[in-house]
Amino acid sequence: MSVNYQKLYVYTLGNFLVRKEDEILFSGENSYLNKRWQLFLYLLFNKDKKISDKKLIKLLNLEENVSPYQSLRALVYRLRKDLDFKNSNFIINKKGGYLFNSESSYWLDCQYFSGMIRRAKSVKEKDRAMELYQEAISLYRGSFLNHQQLKDIKFNQLQEQYQELYKEAVLELGEILAADQRHKEAVDLYEKAIQLNPLNIDFYTALISCYKKLGRPDLALTKTEEALLYLKNTNLPVPENLNLEIGNFFKNDIQEDPQLILENNKLCRGDVFECGPMTFASVYSLEKRRSNRQDKDIYLVHIKINGTTAADKLSKAEKILRRTINKALRSNDIMTRWKTRYYLVLFVDIKTDAVDKILKRIQNIYNDSFPPVETSVSYSYQKV
Repeated sequence: MSVNYQKLYVYTLGNFLVRKEDEILFSGENSYLNKRWQLFLYLLFNKDKKISDKKLIKLLNLEENVSPYQSLRALVYRLRKDLDFKNSNFIINKKGGYLFNSESSYWLDCQYFSGMIRRAKSVKEKDRAMELYQEAISLYRGSFLNHQQLKDIKFNQLQEQYQELYKEAVLELGEILAADQRHKEAVDLYEKAIQLNPLNIDFYTALISCYKKLGRPDLALTKTEEALLYLKNTNLPVPENLNLEIGNFFKNDIQEDPQLILENNKLCRGDVFECGPMTFASVYSLEKRRSNRQDKDIYLVHIKINGTTAADKLSKAEKILRRTINKALRSNDIMTRWKTRYYLVLFVDIKTDAVDKILKRIQNIYNDSFPPVETSVSYSYQKV
């Protein structure tokens, strides 16, 4: 019995995926983007506009073929076979070229994404705007056509355009949540956004503000250090607002009462010393010097989350791992989130067998905490 497929679904915000109902025609997550699907993208994003045979041959690197025009016709034929829908003609011949039929039965995620954000900006009802922003944000699973190398400059422009739209949606939804005093939800929103855009300083500054409103200056400072480290590693300038965040932690006059000032900052909460990556680097250097003088063993541990690239799942996995590490460590151990997926731990005054026991316990507790099934935790360590 033949199935009458009703619609073609195309996903471009993240890994490129094309499906019809439940049948996947192409997935860019595990497959090389062959010329057939490159052709599809060039036509799709120039819909209703003819692209000449000559230009397509150049875009698809068919010029070196024995018969470039025959090679192009063969690609069009195979693509049409893939897109064999009843009563749907996706690829139209035009004299000297081809075009994508915009009246064919298809759904395009970035088109839907843009439309929801435009609608969210125009509606007056706060709850409806929030729903639309949340739905749009859920569609954005990474940069437009993530990791695909395509010649047309238009794709680079679209990538920047959708990144900017995503940024606007996240920040505007975050403002709505903050106005309702829903700071924990805003924190989750910004943490997931940072997973997808680790160099977006606007997400970091909004997240820092949320942590401060939640009474967590320690986490605010940690996130400030993460942002500064990213900027340093990419040779980008540090915005004034981040410099101000650092300055605000040390605005008191040190002559008044240094101990009282340090106690009131509450930059370390709980039993385990958790800090930002820059502070961790300084503590590491200090502890290494101490170990040389006092003959105490210290171990540097690297813990990594493997598997999924989905921002929501990775964010959940990081929360579980962070909570697990905090439970398993001792009060004199130090930990930091170095960057997405990666945590570093410094064990001070400890023996090798104890390190093994603690790390195996972390792995077991993580596995028992119902993390996303696509993830696992691995670790390595070295004596410093």
